[in-house]
Amino acid sequence: MGIGVRDSKKLTRASREALFDQILGMAEVVVLTIPAKDLDALMADRTLNEIEEEAFAAIIGDLPANTVVVDAVGPVDGLTRLLRERAGREVLARQRADAVYPAVSAASIVAKVLRDRAVDAIAAELGADIGSGYPSDPKTISFLERYVSEHGRLPPHTRARWATSVRLLNRRLGDFDG
Repeated sequence: MGIGVRDSKKLTRASREALFDQILGMAEVVVLTIPAKDLDALMADRTLNEIEEEAFAAIIGDLPANTVVVDAVGPVDGLTRLLRERAGREVLARQRADAVYPAVSAASIVAKVLRDRAVDAIAAELGADIGSGYPSDPKTISFLERYVSEHGRLPPHTRARWATSVRLLNRRLGDFDG
């Protein structure tokens, strides 16, 4: 892809948005979204990594490509083997693939733009600045603290099994001790 795609984390939101339509115009894009409530249910008997592996396999199985490159969060050997078996094609799992392979960079940009838009829609629905939605974001944590304090529960679209959520709910339960 000769349009200047690179690691989405190194691009501004405006740059990602500008590249988004170009990417959609020149590549087949398959998106799999797993809502928070579904992730919570799946995490009852799987890890987040296992869920991600299943999602990778589902998407890869539908692609016409003979070889697929994926961005691996953890060890690459096991993921490569697993995805080859499940998807029935050549898979290259690489750490930081989004910084090296333009197709993976493009996929990362599409995912980030769609995520940003989803967070914007949730913020509009809730009528609040919810921050980025990432666990390290002070705005997100502050919003969740206020929401749980006011409503006694997590807001919609929030994973209950997310460590930040568990901590906040446990703190809320602590209000009733003694």
